[in-house]
Amino acid sequence: MALLAAGCSEYTQLMKTGTPRQKYDAAVDYLNAGKNQRAIDLFEMVRPMFMGLPQEDSILYLTGLAYYRLRNFESSGSLFDEFRKTFGRSPLLEDAEFLYTDGLFRSSPPPNRDQTQTIRAIIAIEEYMQRYPRSKNIAEMQAHLDELEDKLREKAYLNAKVYYDIGEYKAATVALRNALDEYPDSDHREEMLYLIVKANHMLASNSVAKLQRERFMNVQGAYYNFMAEYPESRYAKEVQKMLDDASAYLERFSDGEKKNTSTSNTEDGI
Repeated sequence: MALLAAGCSEYTQLMKTGTPRQKYDAAVDYLNAGKNQRAIDLFEMVRPMFMGLPQEDSILYLTGLAYYRLRNFESSGSLFDEFRKTFGRSPLLEDAEFLYTDGLFRSSPPPNRDQTQTIRAIIAIEEYMQRYPRSKNIAEMQAHLDELEDKLREKAYLNAKVYYDIGEYKAATVALRNALDEYPDSDHREEMLYLIVKANHMLASNSVAKLQRERFMNVQGAYYNFMAEYPESRYAKEVQKMLDDASAYLERFSDGEKKNTSTSNTEDGI
């Protein structure tokens, strides 16, 4: 407790009466000791006093690093972004751009939330990899990029599936097809193709008579698309029943058309 009190007293005294150089050196020591918030407080206090001096870029970089270590990626990202726009020739530039990009990656939200930050992170990573193709961080950046792209695939699947879950079957078929067009290698490809069959079947079954023929024909098309890729699927029996329903309706529809044509011909005396 005595040591803690002494440390606090020393820090307080430094904040009040220390010279800019003493505060800068102490901030570096605090950062190296893992006392990131104290380092931030001191760096932010002395930053205006070092404007235009050799320490200016290191203060901005080290303040961003301290925020990064505290996992405050919004603040660190803002500082690293300012750094890379201001000190384009600094030897710290590559590290600053890596930490800026890594912070965007780490603040990317889960797939069920808005993915604007994920897209920002992907753009930043691609720019970093183009700018530093021989960087020691390339493998890590590629792994981050793969993970973020997987997140977007998952988001596309969730967005499309929600239409099916709430019974908006027409919108579901469109959204599911769009998701597959955008991410043909999705881990949910089989399920999405199955849901397209099922959404078309539900839509046709609940449609007014004048729309059913076309929509049951869509069931047939969706069925054949599904079975062409997944003939041994666990959904095979279920989609076969949907096809049978569609075929039975279309056969009845065809028979009804023939009867109507026959009656019409008789009435017309042909």
